[in-house]
Amino acid sequence: MSQFVMRPVPRKLDTKEDLVKLDIRTMVKNSKQDILARNIYFLELALVMPFDNPIKALIRITDEEQYQKYKLALTAHINLRLADDYVQYGRLYYKENIYFFNDDYYDEYLDGYDIAEFYFKSALIYRQKAAAYAAEARAIQGMLNPNFDQSFIDLDQQIYYLTDNPNDFERIYARRLDELEANRQKVLALKNAE
Repeated sequence: MSQFVMRPVPRKLDTKEDLVKLDIRTMVKNSKQDILARNIYFLELALVMPFDNPIKALIRITDEEQYQKYKLALTAHINLRLADDYVQYGRLYYKENIYFFNDDYYDEYLDGYDIAEFYFKSALIYRQKAAAYAAEARAIQGMLNPNFDQSFIDLDQQIYYLTDNPNDFERIYARRLDELEANRQKVLALKNAE
């Protein structure tokens, strides 16, 4: 089993692109709390950082309209990554199965559900923002990387994914929150039955 080692930030990070590259290099599908917290920190920082010069963009930029679409698509990508990470972070606190022999942990279950609910609702907000930015990007004609030659993020595919069925994700998040509430009520019922 490989051990993930967290390394210091390699250099000064001053643009969205720098932080997105850092996320791509360090993001391992891993649910460790410190790794998720680190990714969330850098991705939230990326939202407020300026874009780099179009020459240093993550794809080849040929005109101003394409650059505008790129900025919207990259912002949608960052919001989507944040939504995914917030869901993963919330799952650390969400216990799906409740058993009768866990009676000593009722308060921990309830606290965990409160924390998980906060992160799931935050993820929904970021997911909605991602869909809104993607819809704006889709309204601009043309593809961002028509030759598929250089991008490590397929922004065109993400735009399509985020705008194809825009309400599906809301049902998924609503179902997750409903399951959480059902488990919360089950724990409260078990606690009151003592």
